Amino acid sequence: MEIVTKRTKFGDRKLAACDKLCGIRELEWKSWMKALCILLLSGFSVSAQSFQFGIRGGVPLTSYFQTGSVTGMGSITYVSDTKRYTFGPTVELGLPMRLSVGADLLYKRLDFDETKALIGATTQSSTTANSWEVPITARYRLVRSRLVGPYARAGASFRKLTGVNQDSVVHMVTYPPATSTSSTANPSELRNTSTIGLVLGAGLDLKIPLLRLTPELRYTRWRANLFQDSSGLLSSNRDQVEFLLGITW
Repeated sequence: MEIVTKRTKFGDRKLAACDKLCGIRELEWKSWMKALCILLLSGFSVSAQSFQFGIRGGVPLTSYFQTGSVTGMGSITYVSDTKRYTFGPTVELGLPMRLSVGADLLYKRLDFDETKALIGATTQSSTTANSWEVPITARYRLVRSRLVGPYARAGASFRKLTGVNQDSVVHMVTYPPATSTSSTANPSELRNTSTIGLVLGAGLDLKIPLLRLTPELRYTRWRANLFQDSSGLLSSNRDQVEFLLGITW
């Protein structure tokens, strides 16, 4: 009986030790789960703070078209008035190691005029189109700074034309004089309605309360011409330089 009692006490002590160990492991498990939840919530908070959206606008520094004229038995002249504005929404997602990825949707208004004076008739044409650009770029901050820091940008841009229209008026030298008008969405100068390009840029990241300002100088090299005349007097400018200012929050 004495031996059995000792074994029972030994078993009780063993069970108590196991319960205590299980309690410790359960407490450790709860602690790990709590720490994991805090980490996940913190990560979500950081990710939410790193996502920004806003507007971007600026001024094109180069002309949309290269134009010229020729004279002889008649004359052909192309002119273009570059609209010095571009604007649209912008978004950016912050990444580790001073990197971020952003995308814009930038609108531009294109137009050019042609005057063709030949023997017996003069034709005046006016062409307009909407240009939509979607640059998707990676941005790298060159230095760590909370307030002001330079950065470099690189990526690709996708360009699409919509609303292409050409209105023409022909004045015929007849007796009596005659005039005819026409309109088309597929002018002879139209070569492509979409193209892609390489984007490079540099600027400053300025942080102020509630807002972030990113003035930058951006260069885009387009792969193909959107408009080009067969005589070579008109062509889209494939080299595009613009000053842009982003305002995000």
